[in-house]
Amino acid sequence: MFNKDKNKKQHQSTWSLSMLEELKNYLSYGLIPGEISFFIKERETSISINVTTLEEIITYRGFIPYRPLEDVYFALSSWECEDLTEDYRNYMGYIEILNGISSPNQEHVPMIRGFIKKDFSFFESVNKMLIESRQFKNRMGLDIIVDFSRIDNVPTQEIFNMISAERILNIKLPIKEIEFRQRIPFD
Repeated sequence: MFNKDKNKKQHQSTWSLSMLEELKNYLSYGLIPGEISFFIKERETSISINVTTLEEIITYRGFIPYRPLEDVYFALSSWECEDLTEDYRNYMGYIEILNGISSPNQEHVPMIRGFIKKDFSFFESVNKMLIESRQFKNRMGLDIIVDFSRIDNVPTQEIFNMISAERILNIKLPIKEIEFRQRIPFD
């Protein structure tokens, strides 16, 4: 997967309880509760055209820059607004924490997968910043802030004391906000 060094351990194929605990701690002790930081490693665009429709799906793949979660596969894709259920219509989209299969390698992996509505200017902005990052050989990061209050209707700041790590797996969490960050040195 992302660990290319042969001396490193074999990558994790599913979420372990300790990884879920680490994710819970990562989410609860960050500067903003519910914030997940990712670095983008690649972008994939797929276009499907037939006589009546044109469908474009953009996917960003990357990793969490935190050693206990280094084997977590991250993917963020575009999503048609009308395809979102009512629960997520007032948000930018959602993320889900699950055991899945990576693309294109088709490996079983612990995964955080997200979907963002297409009608935001999100993808255009990320694409512009990615072009600059590639030119200057830097990485681009995203901070995704999720709404944990959807679990048991408890404010996000208090939810981490109340929820067990096992309940984080296989849930969908609405995305409240996304922050982009890019640092380009000029020296």
